[in-house]
Amino acid sequence: MRRLLGPVAAVVLLVGALAACDDADVASDGSGSGSDGGSGGGSSATDRYDDLVAERAAVRAAVPELLATLTDGVGGSVRFVQGRYQACESTLDASTSFLYSADATVDLDTTGPAALDAARPVLEAAGWSVAEPTQEAANRTRVEATRDGVTVGLTAYDDLAPLRVGATSACLPVAEEHRAGLGTDDEPFPPA
Repeated sequence: MRRLLGPVAAVVLLVGALAACDDADVASDGSGSGSDGGSGGGSSATDRYDDLVAERAAVRAAVPELLATLTDGVGGSVRFVQGRYQACESTLDASTSFLYSADATVDLDTTGPAALDAARPVLEAAGWSVAEPTQEAANRTRVEATRDGVTVGLTAYDDLAPLRVGATSACLPVAEEHRAGLGTDDEPFPPA
């Protein structure tokens, strides 16, 4: 089935933002062996719910700003943005760890790897540190950009459109009493 895109060439950029981990995040493996003795910020090594909420805030702040930077600098428009908590580790009985992810759909005026070339100076001007592109597959190129503890991955596909944006926090253990409310995030994203 062929999709007609009119004058817009086909591209997909996949943007992944990871809220940065501090030393306590790296040292804590969910077994209570974290360097904070399991007490950092109101979260224990087996219940990092408070940290997950903080990472949600970081992702929700980065995504609209990033989308606005890209659409204003490269040209294009945002179609859709939604966030949600997702299970990322589980036992046979239940999900035990969660992450926060946000997804968006964006139409850019520039497509394919050329979109990455166009995005680089725009992101750098907005204070993002942008790495050199890497070829992940024959039709897929990726760059990473970092700012204020958030890392964003942009992946351009030669033959797909529109722009897909995905931002994801770290996977953190959550105690059973906090798990019931984790799912689709009903709070709308601020406009990009």
